[in-house]
Amino acid sequence: MNVLLVLAALLLSAAQLGCGTAPDALPGPAGESEDIVMTAADFECLHGGVRVGRVTVWNKRGHLDEALAVAESDEPGTYPVGTVLQLVPQEAMVKRAPGYSPSTNDWEFFQLGTSADGTEIIDRGPSARGVFGACMGCHGQAPAEYDFTCGKTQSEPCGYDENQHPLFDWLVDNDARCPG
Repeated sequence: MNVLLVLAALLLSAAQLGCGTAPDALPGPAGESEDIVMTAADFECLHGGVRVGRVTVWNKRGHLDEALAVAESDEPGTYPVGTVLQLVPQEAMVKRAPGYSPSTNDWEFFQLGTSADGTEIIDRGPSARGVFGACMGCHGQAPAEYDFTCGKTQSEPCGYDENQHPLFDWLVDNDARCPG
């Protein structure tokens, strides 16, 4: 009997989601939206985000203050679900709900194509490859207690050095999605 109830609930959920389409958010406790499934349209001109050091920070679930507190702190911390971090317009990491990918601390990585027409998702997932190589190849060098992010007090262990900063700055300054 319990198996039939579970099956019926799953079928009803699939019908409500539009059978085969990815939901924008998966329900969490008390109906609160706990996860985010990004689309190309969710990635915007980096000039509209908040810069912390060389990283642009967004939060697509309304937790920007919490995300900025982690980004601005020298102490270890975990970003809230919905946080988007971008060093350059062509790559992003998005914090997903707990359990999405324990090996990446629930980060989903993206390689993005950008133009004046908008954004295209080229690759995505826990094992995505960005323009600079495998995302976790670099982020895996950062301590897990810093949520696999770079550029804090751990001396930027993510495989890039000060000589690359002018390139990163140029890419952000010239984000093709930004108006004029």
